[in-house]
Amino acid sequence: MNSFLPERADTGRTADAQLAAPPPVVSLGGTSVGGGAINGTATFSNIGGAPLTITAVYLPLDPFSASGVPAVGDTIDPGDSININVAFNAGQTGSFASSIGLDTTGGDQSVGISASAGVPGNLEIAPESADFGQATIGTTATRSFTVANTGGTDVTITKSKPPVGGAFAAITSLPEGDTIAPGASVVEQVTFTPTAVGETSGTWAINGDDSSGLHDVQFTGSGVSPVTGPISQPPVPSVPATIASTTPPAASTATNEPAETLLATRVLPSVETTASIGGLRISYTATAAGTTRFTLQRRVAGRLVGRACVLATHADRHHRACVEYLTVATFAHSDAAGVNGFRLRDYVGASELTPGTYRIRAIPGSAGGGGPAVYVSFRVTRRRG
Repeated sequence: MNSFLPERADTGRTADAQLAAPPPVVSLGGTSVGGGAINGTATFSNIGGAPLTITAVYLPLDPFSASGVPAVGDTIDPGDSININVAFNAGQTGSFASSIGLDTTGGDQSVGISASAGVPGNLEIAPESADFGQATIGTTATRSFTVANTGGTDVTITKSKPPVGGAFAAITSLPEGDTIAPGASVVEQVTFTPTAVGETSGTWAINGDDSSGLHDVQFTGSGVSPVTGPISQPPVPSVPATIASTTPPAASTATNEPAETLLATRVLPSVETTASIGGLRISYTATAAGTTRFTLQRRVAGRLVGRACVLATHADRHHRACVEYLTVATFAHSDAAGVNGFRLRDYVGASELTPGTYRIRAIPGSAGGGGPAVYVSFRVTRRRG
């Protein structure tokens, strides 16, 4: 870190000329490495009654620069000011400080300059596709995805176009102009409410001011007709009277029980504090009786080593950032056909839910088979929001 210039003795001052003391520090804020220059202004004013003459100019050190700098011998009239443009253009990460100063016949003054630079922000979305599977017309299913900043500086959302006007609809918002801080994430939710039989799709287009490009989160699903009456069975052909059957019929392994599918799965509330996580509930609708297997996982930041996402260490800090999910608990719940729900604390201790982002994977099962896995996410914070 560069240091400020040392104070200089006030010599050669003219009684009627006085150089005003500028603000002690001009903070240029933060930027990313390679993200372009950030700028500010250092102002020096003559608050005396006579012109003052500049006898020396002290410029800031790299990575700061200055333009519009006066020359030695220039004067500042009474009541006038000069503005010097200062810029910061980082070539590496860190916090930096320097100063710019003038010696004049009306006194000597300097202004501190500070700025910081971090690794660029990086927008990551997981998952970038969600298949709702089959859903009965008139019912609603819910899926979630996470938008995270795995970089080192803020990412501003420049485009967010959720699906509208079809079977898919967003029940959360990601406004354009919102900023996601380094290491932070938001969870978005989309519902699928089919109104016609057949497959359909939707897209949520998301972009940020980072270099990850446009993200098209894809949604697919298929609407099916509700069962309105008993399933008819084809008639069993009769055995001709002239043929004697000596082989007993084989035991049937078929079942008429429908496969269980989970609909409208969600965690309520989707954001909770460590002090109130006892109130977290999992709610869903099962299309048939069965047993659902749940896996609770915590989202952690890692580094991509080879093809594996591993927990970050000092040795692999230069590898690309990635996201990993660590299993916290597994459990099962017996479902009745229809609406089901339970408190998460019935299966997971409160001490296991430290602040962070979690997801729950639910795999339904029944005598007739199992439906597709369902993922829902929620966050635990120390304070509400």
